[in-house]
Amino acid sequence: MEYPSPGDQFGDRDSGEGVWRPMVAMGRNYRQQAAFDDSDPYGLEMAQQYEDERPPAYNPEVIDLTESPVRQSPARPPRPPRPAVPPRPGLPSASANVSTTQDVVTDLRPEEVRWFYETEEPGKKPQWEPFIGYDSLRIETKYRQVHFHQGNTPPEEKVDLIVVRGGVHEVCVATKHCYPIYWSGKPIKVLRGQWFHDGTWQPVEEDIAAQLETEHLGKWRGQRVPLHSSPTKQQTVLNVRFQDSHVDWYSPSEVFLFSDSKTSRGIRFVGKKLGISKATTSGTKLHRGYRYEAKMDDKPSDITHLVLVIHGIGQKMDTGRIIKCVADLRQAASKIQESHFPHLPDDQRVEFLPVEWRSGLTLDGGIVESITPDKIRGLREVLNASAMDIMYYMSPLYRNEITRCLQQELNRIYQEFCTRNPYFQPKGGKVSLLAHSLGSVITYDIMTGWSPIQQYDQYLSHEKTEHPDLVQVALGQEQLVSEVKRARQQ
Repeated sequence: MEYPSPGDQFGDRDSGEGVWRPMVAMGRNYRQQAAFDDSDPYGLEMAQQYEDERPPAYNPEVIDLTESPVRQSPARPPRPPRPAVPPRPGLPSASANVSTTQDVVTDLRPEEVRWFYETEEPGKKPQWEPFIGYDSLRIETKYRQVHFHQGNTPPEEKVDLIVVRGGVHEVCVATKHCYPIYWSGKPIKVLRGQWFHDGTWQPVEEDIAAQLETEHLGKWRGQRVPLHSSPTKQQTVLNVRFQDSHVDWYSPSEVFLFSDSKTSRGIRFVGKKLGISKATTSGTKLHRGYRYEAKMDDKPSDITHLVLVIHGIGQKMDTGRIIKCVADLRQAASKIQESHFPHLPDDQRVEFLPVEWRSGLTLDGGIVESITPDKIRGLREVLNASAMDIMYYMSPLYRNEITRCLQQELNRIYQEFCTRNPYFQPKGGKVSLLAHSLGSVITYDIMTGWSPIQQYDQYLSHEKTEHPDLVQVALGQEQLVSEVKRARQQ
């Protein structure tokens, strides 16, 4: 590329001659005269000439408007101030937001505490399921009565049980266990939740939560503190250490739980080197008080339909399986009602109760198990615990025992239910029987009153009338006759 040298002539831009380079200080009248020579290599004299011939700048103060007056519009009245926009219904106003940015630290109210019961599934870690608001408030009220008057309550005095979970369980706040009402089962652990993990809202262990609550109230009780703050911009103001973890307070509302395992400590060390906050790397935020306040109107409606679920064979192999099946049935029925029958009235509810009749039988007293051969014993034990129930029911010696046991269990559950729900019968509550396998056969025989022993007695009476010689019993059949009489008495 060739560059211009001093003394070169620049052609006009429109004519296309030479190379034209406009200068900032030059106008169009001087562009054909833009030439550099040895006396003025930078064009300073020409730029000065352009400045001398430049028209004066516009000055609004020297313009005379007397010859052509401008029509002026009449003065407008001042605009009235805009009225304040009322707050939207259901949303807090701006002043409310300002007032709620701070709160006074006090003891947790009963509505903020939430009680949980333990759920166990095969192959999974036990989880904590929250009680509904109605149950949690009643448990917390009873707990505070016992806890605050513990010194005046004799140890042998029995604490009243609280009926929960739709009326099928009872909670004892003294032992912190939940017991089934209508069937036999192991106690279920319950927990009083005060501090909760962020995200899952699973409760912190009760002993750790109690210590956190003590330290928290000891530091900020009665103080007005902000509800929200950033943990990355503050230092640790309180620290509590446990066996394998520790908790840091950055503010009353920013509390984090940290694990002291080697992996967690290594992650925090790397994060510190990278400038990442400790709470961001491996901390779990903790919340004081449950996310939803418990309310007394959060309760199930009264039971209007009772369904008694009767199991079949095989219950001896897995005692308590009918209880788990009925719980799944109850949950499935609730989901189906919500999705397919939302128009059903809210004041109606169906309750399913398990009827476990196999565990109350004596039968042969374990004779069959004692004479079972060891060869392929596993298969034989399965047959003894399942198919043998059919053989027992077909036997005149044990059939009546099975029938009587199921009948007594049905009456016991229904009487207990009516005692605890006195409104059921006056309101015309319905009762249904849901049976499976052998249970359906036994239920049918109970409802119809059919008995093979009675038919056999009728047959014998008819034969004795026609053949009087049958009244005499041979010597070898006396034991059989006595067993038949005993079966009739049962």
